[in-house]
Amino acid sequence: MNKSTIIFGVGSLVVGTILGYVAGYYASKKKFDEELNDISANKNNEDVKEPSNESEEKKTEETVEKVSFDPSKIVSPGPAKIAMPGEDGIDYVNYTKKVEELKYKGEDSSEVNPEDFKQTYDERILQQNLAVSQEFETYKKQRKKKYYILSHGVDEDYPDISFEKQTLFYFTMDDVLTDEEGNFVDEQKLIGNDLRKYGWFINKNMTETTVRNMEDEIDYDVKKEFTSFDDFFPEKANAPIEEGEDDENE
Repeated sequence: MNKSTIIFGVGSLVVGTILGYVAGYYASKKKFDEELNDISANKNNEDVKEPSNESEEKKTEETVEKVSFDPSKIVSPGPAKIAMPGEDGIDYVNYTKKVEELKYKGEDSSEVNPEDFKQTYDERILQQNLAVSQEFETYKKQRKKKYYILSHGVDEDYPDISFEKQTLFYFTMDDVLTDEEGNFVDEQKLIGNDLRKYGWFINKNMTETTVRNMEDEIDYDVKKEFTSFDDFFPEKANAPIEEGEDDENE
């Protein structure tokens, strides 16, 4: 089974999810840094300002105590990142899974440290490929027919699953189907009978659609041409018949 054709589909989902975790981390860290700066500013003002009386001094101390911070809670001195070639990173998939698990149990998740979820680049790719494989296997169990018409070029229930794409031309004046090179193809074998069954070939308002061949793992983009094969591929129509080719056609 050729899973490489769907890596970019599901892979982009996995990477997008990971980047979302990173963005969340940056936002949290930025907010923390702003609070830290505010604390430092308040502390500096406190050092230079003489309290007018004992009650005001006590109030200031209480305020500082309330907003004080623990340096050990700073997750990382640098920006959080996913693993890249030659450099480890954060496994945001399992990190977030742990956070959500604690929240579900009603427990405090603020102490969960992303740095405890390190992974290598190879581990990240393996994790990503496993997600792709699992998604694809689930998809195949749900899609048991050999052919599916995809009106918008994607399976709307599984938009992240995509196969290799090939283009086919249908010529209305000849009622024939060819590939991009002008070679005649077996309509029934490549795209099945659904387009003909539902009248797509004779509907002038429908000019393009996609048929997914589950067995070949190919998405065939079918383009309707309101002309003849000879006019569209004149080089094919006027090509001389080579010696021996005539005998094969007989």
